[in-house]
Amino acid sequence: MFLINLFLLFITTTAFSLPNDVKICRFDDHDCLLASANYVLKHFSNGNPDLALEPIDPLNIDAMTVDQNSGPVKILVKLNNFDILGFSGAEIYKLSGFENDLIDLHMKLPFATLAGPYNINGNILILPVNGVGKMRLHFKNFDIKMKLPVVKEIRDGNFFMKIEKPEMTFDITGGDVSFSHLGSFANGFLNSNFNRIISLIKPAISKSLVEKLTHRINSVFSTMSYNELFAA
Repeated sequence: MFLINLFLLFITTTAFSLPNDVKICRFDDHDCLLASANYVLKHFSNGNPDLALEPIDPLNIDAMTVDQNSGPVKILVKLNNFDILGFSGAEIYKLSGFENDLIDLHMKLPFATLAGPYNINGNILILPVNGVGKMRLHFKNFDIKMKLPVVKEIRDGNFFMKIEKPEMTFDITGGDVSFSHLGSFANGFLNSNFNRIISLIKPAISKSLVEKLTHRINSVFSTMSYNELFAA
């Protein structure tokens, strides 16, 4: 069993044997961990039924809410059953901290898209925005940084890991947004104020994504002991 697959969110059930060309690493061998993680990301982003690996591209998020009710922006946005696309092109560039029980996982996607149904009501500056339809949000250089605190539990004489109180932030260099049924003027106005729009939804995206990651990782941590996850 190879730990990095947990962070790529492919695993849905129990342990499995990975191909021989995926190297199993010591917990403190950062170069090995990074190389193996990127190998798995490149070769298994579409999933593999024989290995019980789910696709990571797209990554489905059940729901997200943005509720801003103060200042010049007063808006309620609800997204349900939406996808994040682009992880097949991601590169993990930092993976460390296992020895300190505080995992740092950084990855960058050259392009990412959030797509799904929306319900929006409110005002952005002077513009009323109300509607129901499909949203597409494009990011350039989607740079994700996660801190994953690990606690260890002892069960039957073995250590098991669990992530608690994870944190995530991200940065982008640009992008655009499109809401169907809002019309060209409203969408043009929103894109003219793209940075402000992102500042509003950034906390909600971070929260939804890190919760999804943590839930999936912990579902495997609960069944695999520390010694089963790392090379001796």
